[in-house]
Amino acid sequence: MKRLSCILLTLIIILSLSSCGSTSSYSSKQYLASDSNKSTEVSMEGAGAPKAENQSSNSALQQRKLVKHSEMELQTKDFDKALNEIISYVEQIGGYIESQQVSGRNLYNTNINERYASINARIPTEKLNQAEEKFSELYNVTNHSSYIDDITDSYFDADARLNSAKLKEQRLLELLEKAQSMEDIIAIESKLSDVRYEIESLTASLSRMDKQVAFSYLNLHLYEVIEYDRTEENFGERLLGTFKRAKNNIISWAGSCFSFIIEDLPIIILNLAVFALIVYALTAILKKSGILDKFRRLFKKEK
Repeated sequence: MKRLSCILLTLIIILSLSSCGSTSSYSSKQYLASDSNKSTEVSMEGAGAPKAENQSSNSALQQRKLVKHSEMELQTKDFDKALNEIISYVEQIGGYIESQQVSGRNLYNTNINERYASINARIPTEKLNQAEEKFSELYNVTNHSSYIDDITDSYFDADARLNSAKLKEQRLLELLEKAQSMEDIIAIESKLSDVRYEIESLTASLSRMDKQVAFSYLNLHLYEVIEYDRTEENFGERLLGTFKRAKNNIISWAGSCFSFIIEDLPIIILNLAVFALIVYALTAILKKSGILDKFRRLFKKEK
């Protein structure tokens, strides 16, 4: 009996220990799994944070209202071709010429005044860099500058005022429906007219700013040249360029002299001949009337 009791007690102790071990093992596994899930969540949050931050920064950048301005000074040896190319390319990429001015005379015909064109173009903002690269490939760029005008505050201020004006218009319309006296109707309609004028003005302002953002400013200054300016030259190249410019100046001076002889000299000779004829005629008249002799005698007496 005692032996049986000892055996049962031993079995009970063994079962208790095994159950405690399994419970401890399960709880430790559950803890590890929980830690694993937490670490996974933390790592996922850590991985997702930069992406969310980048998305928010990109969204904020897209909401900015930026007006881009670019200015380029270009040189070309074929002025007519370059001018037509610029206008054609601007229209090809969806832009347009806002203003254009050409001055000077053909450099290769006169050797005096080179031709110059000022072109103010509006380019779709997404095509501005493409246009700059295109013109840099086609022509010699001597100067290129750009800047950005941030009109975000002005834009959203006008947008907020527009929404406020629309709400005011709606309230005035509701009051107009309820108005009974003619005096109230006239007063409400007067305020309604002012509010609608403000709405039209703000709408036009926002439309203008949207257009400025959508179409960047590209101002081009096109110069006709015989030789391109070079930014980096050694002594020999600078000396050669000096001789070429001296030669061109001599040719220009000779052309000017020849032009003077052909165009102006005959007129000058004719004017001198007419002047001499007038002097001769006046002298003859004064001599015949005796006035000239009187002047001579008077002059001798003074001496």
